[in-house]
Amino acid sequence: MGKGKGTFDHWAARIAVSRILFELKGDLHEQVVRDAFRLAGNKLPGLYEFVRKGDPPVMGITKMEAGTTLQEMHRPRIKLPMDSTAQRIPATTPP
Repeated sequence: MGKGKGTFDHWAARIAVSRILFELKGDLHEQVVRDAFRLAGNKLPGLYEFVRKGDPPVMGITKMEAGTTLQEMHRPRIKLPMDSTAQRIPATTPP
């Protein structure tokens, strides 16, 4: 019997954010490469960005511009004063 195996309709793969999908090396004009990747990106689902060697690195969806460190990326964005934070947290036991 056939055991339920059919033909493949499509292939799928999960790609993480900030992953390089295609890499080219050689003596190519940048505009030709940009046009080729634009045409390829139109056939693929999702959003893509053209990057070159020497561009600032990306952490998640944030570009690490000059002067930005990994420690600054891990810190909280908004610093709240401790007394206002304590006022907003409800008491677990009645007063």
